[in-house]
Amino acid sequence: MSEPNSTPVSSGSLATFWAIFHFRRNLRRKPLRRAAVFVALFSLALVGGLGQKFHLLPLVVLTSPALLALFFASGVLREEIEDQTLTYAYTRPVNRGHLYIARIVAAAGAVICLSFPMAFAAGLSDDLPTALRFGAVSALACLVYSAVFGLVGLLLRAAVPFSLAFLVLFDAPVSEVPGFLSRLTVQVHLRTLSGLPSSLSFLSKLGEPPEPLVSVVVLVALAVAAAGIGAWRVSTREVPLAKG
Repeated sequence: MSEPNSTPVSSGSLATFWAIFHFRRNLRRKPLRRAAVFVALFSLALVGGLGQKFHLLPLVVLTSPALLALFFASGVLREEIEDQTLTYAYTRPVNRGHLYIARIVAAAGAVICLSFPMAFAAGLSDDLPTALRFGAVSALACLVYSAVFGLVGLLLRAAVPFSLAFLVLFDAPVSEVPGFLSRLTVQVHLRTLSGLPSSLSFLSKLGEPPEPLVSVVVLVALAVAAAGIGAWRVSTREVPLAKG
């Protein structure tokens, strides 16, 4: 009589399953489905030139990914604690850091599903290359902001107010300052890659934007670092498996 297959599931395979599971779960959430209706209608308006007419391109390409990532990524583990799904995940033979990264990827995927169509439609009113460029920059913004806000959610209880303050008081206004200081913000690098002015004010004439390659390296490094620090913290610190 043959024994049942007892081959252990690899950590990577289980993390991939976890990412797909939570991505599908995010797609079934009522807020996302309601937002999808708005995105579809708004995207049609953007194809008609609404973005250029009312100067909405920075909002569509740069700001909407940040706000959506704030909603979906800042409390990824807190949601699992409340739903009691974290207990199941932590009883599996898988690295906890991998599970955390899977949750960030799932959150970013949901954000991309909402932000990419708007950015693509905004560029399509110009031409297809612009649409592809806006869509790619929007997707990259979703990954970066999801990783950053996911880490903030791990470190702080007041993750949403802190993240909003970061966007309103630092990321947006400091990106308007020409010179080195603006290069410490996410927004200025996203503007460079999207082809939008490095500064949206009259100060844009006072400084040179960063090189596109530099912006790609900075944004990818920031996303990897934020996700890596979050994974390390989850792997080395005890996380409550039930609401306390």
